[in-house]
Amino acid sequence: MLSRLGADPAPPAPPADRWPTTKQWFLWDLAPHQVAPDKDGVVLPRADDTEPAWITALADADVKVALAVQQRVTRERQASIAATELKAARLLTPFVALIVVTAALTAVHLNAIDFDRPGIAILSVLGALCGAAGCALLVTGLSRALDADTRLGTSLSTKVETEVTNPRRALWHEVQAANAASYVQRKKASRILYARSAISRAVAFLVISAVLAAVVVLLRPDPAVPVVPVERWPSSPPSVPAVNQSTPSAPTEPTTTPETSTSPTQPASPDSPDR
Repeated sequence: MLSRLGADPAPPAPPADRWPTTKQWFLWDLAPHQVAPDKDGVVLPRADDTEPAWITALADADVKVALAVQQRVTRERQASIAATELKAARLLTPFVALIVVTAALTAVHLNAIDFDRPGIAILSVLGALCGAAGCALLVTGLSRALDADTRLGTSLSTKVETEVTNPRRALWHEVQAANAASYVQRKKASRILYARSAISRAVAFLVISAVLAAVVVLLRPDPAVPVVPVERWPSSPPSVPAVNQSTPSAPTEPTTTPETSTSPTQPASPDSPDR
């Protein structure tokens, strides 16, 4: 299945080399480890095992000097690989920020589509398409930057035994190691260039989308503001209906009138005193 998808894990026939593409890298990460290729799929260029003529022509006294110089060259090229990976890691933050901004601007355009106004709808659709294209470019560039940062670089080294017993052979191995480091550095640098190109193109689409958004805002009429009637007081204050409030009255004591009792007139007896 991986072969049909263009991600054959088998190494190519010599002397061909292979630096996996982003698609192959993704498919191999999904595959089980028994199927995924070794060394992250990187196949270095095969060099002829025969020593070049300039190494054969060196005098024995100059071989060790040339070996020390070639080891320094190898270390410098490996340091350039580390610097390239650091640059790729620094690209990840602007990529994420631009993706968020472009996605937000695309959402604004999609929300502004109004089919009742064909002109504004066309501008909004064009702005949304530019935003979507910018997002696609940014995602592609992000994957290239990740490839340059996380791709394992294959390196070669010279064995100590070979350096001691056969310095001339060790010099040839060191030349191969320097060539391998240069190959890895070139591939990682090319991924960074692809990522930077994606940023430039995405920024162009982002600017076009932002200009279209500004035009849509200018052409869209302001929403009608409802007029709220202002209630004013009349010239005379409103009459407040009287409320019957019963005030408790002080309890009144009942008035008593002296009762006059009338009794029948009795004749005064001579013994009773006059009243």
